[in-house]
Amino acid sequence: MDWLKAHKNDTILIAVLLILGGALALFLLLTRQTGGTARVQVDGETVMELPLGRDAQVELGEDGHANLLVIENGTAQVTRAVKAVTTKPVYIKLSPNVTDIVPIARACEEAGADGLSLINTLLGMRIDLRSRKPVIANRMGGYSGEGIFPVALRMVYQVYKAVKIPLIGMGGVKSAEDVIEMMLAGASAVQVGTMNLIDPWACEKIIGDLPRVMEQYQIRSLSEIIGGAHHG
Repeated sequence: MDWLKAHKNDTILIAVLLILGGALALFLLLTRQTGGTARVQVDGETVMELPLGRDAQVELGEDGHANLLVIENGTAQVTRAVKAVTTKPVYIKLSPNVTDIVPIARACEEAGADGLSLINTLLGMRIDLRSRKPVIANRMGGYSGEGIFPVALRMVYQVYKAVKIPLIGMGGVKSAEDVIEMMLAGASAVQVGTMNLIDPWACEKIIGDLPRVMEQYQIRSLSEIIGGAHHG
């Protein structure tokens, strides 16, 4: 935190809101009951990111609990609710566990999202051969790492063509070359997640290697390559 305070004028701090399961339903209920007068505030943040995980559910009509990740109106409802209680820019983190991510991205934009982050983890599982049961109590969980990079890249590419708000690309990013690919697909910024668990200095190494990779591919500015893969 001392480093963040020292660099508050040249660093963008993203506050990630984890609102899952019943907490999400309660959040929406409080928003409706207060007429949108409730406020969410995290000191010092400049952007808020809301990752809609697999357990983010809310009761919608007669169908009971519908997964917000796979229906446009549910995702839009959450986007509008969060936008109503903060003056900060809100980025919605999208799940890849859907048939078509594009309508959901558009719904978020129409509901007022300032940007989108994609992708969240893929849903996966493993089974213990001795017990013949899933290895984790929840049976299924988020799968991340470099194996999901092509999926993330494809979805960033698709969503870039469908919306006008900025995108943060993520999912299996491990190198400066991956960052360039993400930006060519349409990302304005890139996040690194799982690689930090393998190498705590991953981000520093990737940033340090970017000038070399940019020179190798004759890139003068990162901003000029955003969405470049769509113009070939």
